[in-house]
Formats: sequence, C-alpha cells, structure tokens
Amino acid sequence: MFKQNYILITFFISSFAFMNNAQVLESTDFIKGGVSDAEKVMKAYLSPLENGIGINSAQSSVTLFKGENSSKWKFGLSLSIEATIIKTKDRSFNFNDLNLQEFHVSDPSQTTGQTISGNNQTISLESNKTYKSPSIQFPFYTIKPMLKLNSPKGIGLGIIPFTRIHFLAEKNGNLIALNLLPSIKFSQHTIGVFAIGASIQHNLETSFTALKDFPLDFYIKTGYDFNRIRYFLDIKPDESELSFSNPTNSKDYENQVFQMNITTIPIQLSVVKPIKKFSFAISTGYNIVLSAANLKGNYPVYTNDPTNNFNVVVDNFSNPIQYKRNFNHFFIGLATTYRTEHFNLSLKYNHSNSKNLSVSFMLLI
Repeated sequence: MFKQNYILITFFISSFAFMNNAQVLESTDFIKGGVSDAEKVMKAYLSPLENGIGINSAQSSVTLFKGENSSKWKFGLSLSIEATIIKTKDRSFNFNDLNLQEFHVSDPSQTTGQTISGNNQTISLESNKTYKSPSIQFPFYTIKPMLKLNSPKGIGLGIIPFTRIHFLAEKNGNLIALNLLPSIKFSQHTIGVFAIGASIQHNLETSFTALKDFPLDFYIKTGYDFNRIRYFLDIKPDESELSFSNPTNSKDYENQVFQMNITTIPIQLSVVKPIKKFSFAISTGYNIVLSAANLKGNYPVYTNDPTNNFNVVVDNFSNPIQYKRNFNHFFIGLATTYRTEHFNLSLKYNHSNSKNLSVSFMLLI
C-alpha cells in the first residue's frame, strides 16, 4: 500500500513538473530583450511557486504526538503530501507595476499578466529597442521593435503540491525526523527536484514534571529544510529575427538551467488534547523562508549592430540573473492525528499568507 501511494504521488508531481516547463521557459525567454526586465518578469511570474514550495517545506515536518504506550523508542517511515493554495490576488500581476525598462505592453489597456498559478491568457509586449527594416517605399525602411513576446501563461492550477519521505525516531512525543525527496530529473528539458531536511520536536512534560497531570500537552518544534528546483532550458536566438547577421552556434547555449534554492526554518508551539487514540492540536509559530534563484549558462540578448541600424545581432550574457527574497510569515494551524501501535495518520491545516493542507501516513515499529 505504501509503495502504491508513493508511486501515485511521484507520478502526480512528475505531471505537474511537465506542465510547468513550457511556461517557465516563456518567462525566461524575456532574457532576449534585456537582463533587468527578464528578472522582473520571472520574479513576478514565479512568486507563487517559490512561496508555495516554501510554505510546503515549512509545514512538511512529521506530526506525531505521544501514544498511550510510547515510553519506548519507536522508529518509523512516513509519506507526507503538502499543498499550498494560492490566493486569487497572487495569480496575476500588473506589468505597469514592474517598472520595465526594455519592454512595454503593446496595448496600454491590457496590462494584466498571469503568474504560474494563473490562467492561460496572455498579452503582447514589445521591445523598446527598434531597428530599421528595409522597405520598397520611401524612406525605404520601417521602424520595427527588436522583439515581440507574449506574456507567459499560467497553468490554471491554484495549488502548489509537494511530497516527502520521512525517517523518524520517537519516544514519548520527543521526535527526531529526517525529511527527503530524492533527486529526480524528469527529462532532459523539463525539471529536476530535490529536498532534504530535519526536524526535532520536544514534549515539554518530559522536562517539566508539573505538566504530566495537566489535561493538555505542549510541544515545541523546529527544523531546517532545503529544496532545490531546476528547470533545464533551451533558449537560442531565432535566426529569422537576426536580419543580415551571421548564424549563431547552438553549442554556445548548451547547459542552460534556472535554479531555485528554497530554505526554511520553522518554529512552532502546539497545544494538544489527547483523547484515547486521537489527538487534536492548535499551533502557532513563525516560518523563515528564503528563496535564492539564479539563471546559469549562456543566453542571447538581441541588440542593434552599432555599425549598421539595419542589422539585429546577439550579445551573449553568462549567468545573467541572481536574486534572493524571503517569504517569512507567522501562521496558525489545526491538526488531528490518529495513532495506533504501528500506524499514524495526521491531517493539518495552516493559515498564513496562503492556506496549506497536508496529510501524512506513517508506519511505526
């Protein structure tokens, strides 16, 4: 049963990753118009993904409270599934708010772009840079934008999912767990994912004897998680756009990758009411979420040939984008668990800057 669940979830994540790849490529395609604008568009487009993975990571730690007979060490294996629900307002953005330098929207009345969680609507943008295109009518040229692009599409999915395996040891509600999603690369030009982390939980009654007869239990928890998401890109110049210029060498644009490293440090206090095999908890805490992204490889940027206004040529930029931002937030949450000697099922709901749901299935020995 466990193996079947893991295969099912891995397949779901694989499908999600495959759908995302083309859209992420569309956002990185803005590099052809200029580095600064490409970073602004990518940050706006990917914000829900970075935030969602960060929240999933922060809330992914195992929820396991003491059992009726848990004075001996128990060891376990768990599968958790997390899903962050992206707010409606975070599924789109206004290009006018990005302060673009290299691009402008083609139609000033249509300025709404979609984030990765938005719908499949696009708007047209064109480069502020122009070039002269030969014409048979006087003055024998027309002014054209260097580049026209459509804004990237969303995938119409307002939920950011993730899954992890947990290896754990527990005694009387004191818990140590290792969290892992093994490195997976779904195909040469899609996505690779990897996650690893650890968490510890302390049952305060084991340190303060006065709490042993108290009807409520108190737990504190913290941890550290690292998540790496890689998109393997294939951004090459369009030869049809490079008027009168020499053909480019495609080997110059191999090994392109966009990588996000998302780290989280959650701090949590839980108040728990045990009722036989069930436990009901209310939690609060603070999640530190840091996203560090970079665009690695060699990328083409279209520009004018300084010696001839009728030519469109390519400048190459190596490792052009690197940025960091945080999504720190306070949260409150509810959880319930059902525990037997060898099995634990837990459900959690957490509310912060987005809603998060998680479920975990655990085998104990």
